Parts: sequence; structure tokens; C-alpha cells
Amino acid sequence: MSGQTFDQVSSQTTEKRQEKASEKAPQNVFNIQRIYVKGSSFEMQNAPEIFTKLQESQNEMELKLEHKKLKDDHYEVALNITMVTKIKPEAGESEQKSDQKEDTGVEVCCIKVKQAGIFQLKGFSENDRQQLLGAYCPEILYPYARHAIAELALIGSLPPITLVPMNFKNLYEQSKKQAQQSKEANKPKEIYH
Repeated sequence: MSGQTFDQVSSQTTEKRQEKASEKAPQNVFNIQRIYVKGSSFEMQNAPEIFTKLQESQNEMELKLEHKKLKDDHYEVALNITMVTKIKPEAGESEQKSDQKEDTGVEVCCIKVKQAGIFQLKGFSENDRQQLLGAYCPEILYPYARHAIAELALIGSLPPITLVPMNFKNLYEQSKKQAQQSKEANKPKEIYH
């Protein structure tokens, strides 16, 4: 032991074990390669007359997520957000639409943003990779999509639109649970004779 204490020898042995373990273990790599707007649109009906009625407007948001594998360990994740602004129908308009089940208002504006990113995911298990693609990557993209929608609303002279923060981990867990439930519901049932 040549003058070394037990603690010194023990710590050197632990360091060597950690070095060997890190050489053998696959390294997880997560990199953001690029974030970009893949598409956007702004449609307003009945402008400029509609501007006098926008004080009583309400917004409805639809959110969709898609991802696809590119080359190697690269994936494109796209967050599709559709924001529809509606106003209360006028007396004549509500009578014309009486055949509809629910009158939620007249659509006056539709903003669509497809915010995307390219991410490198290497060394992750399938479960971890799906969680990164379904929860973590959209969480990175969402602030960019919020900004794009707010800018389009501003340019279109709409009242300010502020999208609330989203918990993509919870949304991912809910969709995973729903997929599992629908998978179980679609299983063929055994028939006993």
C-alpha cells in the first residue's frame, strides 16, 4: 500500500470502476438541431366590418402532435396549433343555423401554426424516446408556437391572444393511457363453449 490510506485506495478503486462502467454504458444524446415554422396561415372573414364585434369574441384551440424519424437518430417533431376566434351570432344568423346541435358562435378568424423541430435522440430506450418525442420536444416547441400565434393575431388586428402554458407530460400520459384502453377494448373476446 506504500503509504496510502485506506480511503485513498478505496476512492481510486471507485474511480476506476466508474470509468469502466461509463465506457461500457451507451451514452444518451439529446440535441436540438433546428427549430422552425413549417407552416402558418391567417384567415379572417368579413374584415373590416368584423372589427366592431371582436370585443365579444372567444377563442378555441386545437392541438395536434406528430413526429417522424429522419435519418440516423434524428426526428422531426411538429406541433400543429389551430386557433379559431368566434363571435356570438347575430339574431338573423342564429335562426339560419338552428339545425345545428350547438351554437358556439360564428367563426371570424382562423390562425394555424405548424411549429417544428429536428431533434437528435441517441442511446435512449424505446419508452424513453417515445416520452421525449411526445412530451419533452413539444414542450420545447410550444413557446415558439405561442409567439407565432400571438404575432399573427397582432398583425391581423385581433385582440391579444395568450395561449396558456401546457403540461405536455400529462398530455402524453393521458394519450398513452387512452391508447392502452382502446387497445384493450379492441381485443378479441374469448367465447367459451
